[in-house]
Amino acid sequence: MTRTAPPAPQWTPPTQQEREEITLTIKTITPLFGGGYEAGVVDSEHPIHASGIRGSLRFWWRATTGAMYATLDELYTAEEALWGSADTYGEVALKVDIVQPGVQKQCGKFV
Repeated sequence: MTRTAPPAPQWTPPTQQEREEITLTIKTITPLFGGGYEAGVVDSEHPIHASGIRGSLRFWWRATTGAMYATLDELYTAEEALWGSADTYGEVALKVDIVQPGVQKQCGKFV
């Protein structure tokens, strides 16, 4: 039985009027381990980095849409247009503002 992939969707960048800003208020329910310049220590100024969120979103975008592209080149082109690369900016921009800092508690000891 021969299986053929569906055609890759055509993506075009949104116009300025179509761009959308989404503001989310999030709260962590599990401990944060590290995240700063010193391993194992939470950076109290920036406990959550936009690059980490971008990486997670990019991973799930690829996991859920990657099979829609017929070749790796098509996938890479769409991924670069949306998320950017080392050479170009993508269409997704992220910003993290800490509105209410959490309370630091020790949750374990590292020996």
